[in-house]
Amino acid sequence: MSPKRTRLSAIPGDPLDVIETEMTRLTRAIMAVGRCPDGDLELDRAGYVLLRTLERIGPASINTIASAVGLDSSTVTRQVSAMKALGLVERTTNPGDRRSCIISPTHAGRDMMREMRRLRRGNLDELTNDWSDDDRSALGRLLAKLNDSIARAGARHASIAARPAS
Repeated sequence: MSPKRTRLSAIPGDPLDVIETEMTRLTRAIMAVGRCPDGDLELDRAGYVLLRTLERIGPASINTIASAVGLDSSTVTRQVSAMKALGLVERTTNPGDRRSCIISPTHAGRDMMREMRRLRRGNLDELTNDWSDDDRSALGRLLAKLNDSIARAGARHASIAARPAS
């Protein structure tokens, strides 16, 4: 017999407690739902984000990609190296600055990202198929607003950490 799962519960009437509780549940659920059912399509979150970004902005330098995803260039360089080893991206010399490289998705990388995107969208469609378009739009808008707030907070924390000690 499996143990009964208890649901986290928030303090009624406390909006911040409801948000914190639901974010905890959401994080756990995303890990479960976000997994690809087809092991051949395993692509970690960082790789998926990088490929989605390249699809959106086109072939780009490490610094351009880092800026687009809000990471430092050394982190993106490591991600690109790992993805290149898997055959998902390629590096070519930047014709405008031969000291840098341009990163592009390979056909295999583009196909894998698009298939994962299709599967993820299918999961989301299944999860929200009984929602109205207004509810889906509201969730998208509020998630974008939350992500923007998180990015701003991250930038503030980074600028505070970079200040010299007095």
